[in-house]
Amino acid sequence: MQIFPSTEAEILPQIPILFGGFDRNEKVIRAVLESPAGHRARERGAPEGRATFAKSLAKLTTGMSPTEKRQVVAIFLAIYSAPFWDLLRKRGGLSGADAIAAAEWAMRALIQALRNKQTTRNNGRRK
Repeated sequence: MQIFPSTEAEILPQIPILFGGFDRNEKVIRAVLESPAGHRARERGAPEGRATFAKSLAKLTTGMSPTEKRQVVAIFLAIYSAPFWDLLRKRGGLSGADAIAAAEWAMRALIQALRNKQTTRNNGRRK
């Protein structure tokens, strides 16, 4: 069972936990990724993931259109996933530790970009 972060502060610390679990169970995770049952399990978890990421990113997405919010949540969900881990490991040729660092870097960059956008939006309102 995948645990999604419920606050912004939980997002980055969860990456090593999540990806570390994938690394420890690599053969099982890859088998699940390739199986119809695994696909169904990911589909069942998608609504929960969307809801919790929407909540955890709520402050950073304030003022965005519903479409923009869905796009942001979708990107975070994609990174916070076994398929993304597998992509980094197989296609990217990264070790487990490097995959964690890459995912953390991507999440950190996205969070910072959202903060910057929020600051710009807030500064525009003050004028």
